[in-house]
Amino acid sequence: MAAVTRRQYKGAAASTTTTNALTSGDTSVTLAATTGWPSTAAVPFYVVIDPGTSSEEKCSVTISGSTLTLTRGQDDTTAVSHSSGATIYPVFSADDADEANALASTMTTRGDIIKMGTGPTVARLAIGSSGAVLYSDGTDPAWASLSTAGIAPVASPTFTGTPAAPTAANGTSTTQLATTAYVYANGSQQTVSTKTASYTLVAADRNTKVVMNSASATTITVNTSLFAAGDTLTLLNIGAGVCTVTAGTCTVGTSGSLALAQNAGGTLTFISASASVFTASGVTASAGGLVPIYSETAFSGVTTITRDNIFTSTYTNYLIVLRYEITGAAVSMQLRVGGVTAATNYNRDLLEWASGASSVSTLTAQTSLGIGGATAGNVGLVNMFVSGPALAASTIFQPYNTYFSTVGVGALWNGRHSTATAYDGFIITGGANMSGTYTIYGYGKTA
Repeated sequence: MAAVTRRQYKGAAASTTTTNALTSGDTSVTLAATTGWPSTAAVPFYVVIDPGTSSEEKCSVTISGSTLTLTRGQDDTTAVSHSSGATIYPVFSADDADEANALASTMTTRGDIIKMGTGPTVARLAIGSSGAVLYSDGTDPAWASLSTAGIAPVASPTFTGTPAAPTAANGTSTTQLATTAYVYANGSQQTVSTKTASYTLVAADRNTKVVMNSASATTITVNTSLFAAGDTLTLLNIGAGVCTVTAGTCTVGTSGSLALAQNAGGTLTFISASASVFTASGVTASAGGLVPIYSETAFSGVTTITRDNIFTSTYTNYLIVLRYEITGAAVSMQLRVGGVTAATNYNRDLLEWASGASSVSTLTAQTSLGIGGATAGNVGLVNMFVSGPALAASTIFQPYNTYFSTVGVGALWNGRHSTATAYDGFIITGGANMSGTYTIYGYGKTA
């Protein structure tokens, strides 16, 4: 039985007549009236012409206004000629009855399911065995065991124990339940993989959670032809180092930031094999706001603080807030790229005041940028804006201020590194036993 287009019917269609003659090969006719007739264009129904005569013929028709388009000689009749004025009206046909009967008679047993077979035809899918699941084999629906269908339980906790004795308080007996629960791999539970270094996604990461845990800056790289439209995976950074979601050969769009600070994360959704969108969890800071990208909650007894791979194209400007205590060594800063420290071409203008007095000085072509004095026991606070470190242009320190609580000295400084190089990190040197905290913020993305 061929696949059937559903036909239309009306319960009060009036008999009418044709307004033109028909030869056996004609395929259209005009009606004198269409009172009560089906009226939806392009949806077929059956009519009879010259019923009860030797010229009786049934046709499958579609209607447009008062004109019928005819498929002649249906329902075991033959296409013949008809005079103008021939009687015509809609009918229920033997084909209608046979198609309905074929569908009903296909069902034979409780639990049967109707499916479309080859041809196409209506076919019966008998009820599966106990415990079987319904799945697709790529062509047809089918029944199979869990393992055959490719759905395997990933956990099967069993609840057991000794029932408590009935008490006078409840007056009832206790029934012990032994229940096995299954959590399936295609459910809400995600496989988690933890990475401690920069990582490139693979196809097996689909529908999993990738967790980054590194004290240093890392990247998660996304390439093409690994995932299909609609695939997703979850990204989470629990390490102190910033993790940046990076477009490899696959594009990565976002309305927020691709730089994930500690405990930040979100969902990577693929809209095609070569394009994805990252949606950050929670509230995303606006483009012009301060976004924390790294925080060192406590360092102690160190001579240097080194942070590489922290300046990226995600932000143009950065704010470094440093609180430190030293035992008697000047604190200075230098830029780095690829793990190599730039030790030339620093410039600084300084306004310093203490006990009501002030002084101005200018230093050029220095090997580092001084940011703190050398008085023993100083507790210093530095707020330093760094503009364009990751651009291939001069880096501006604009402006920054320092305060030394022990000696009551404050300073306002402007600095510059004149080499047109894109830097990715920095080093702060302060002699022995330097202690404190610092936080780095991304500050806007300017042209």
